Amino acid sequence: MKPTTAEYLELALKFEMLATFEENPKLKVDFEQQSAAYRKLAAAGLQATDLKPPEAQ
Repeated sequence: MKPTTAEYLELALKFEMLATFEENPKLKVDFEQQSAAYRKLAAAGLQATDLKPPEAQ
């Protein structure tokens, strides 16, 4: 079953948190890119329902 928009946002936040505390620069970038990818999936899900995505912090 496909994850919900809320689940995508939850995963994005988890990867943002990991990136915040990561000391390895390469891994930090990877976490940030993964977060961005999940936010993009969430935005696409919201667009399909004509809702606006939440603002990134």
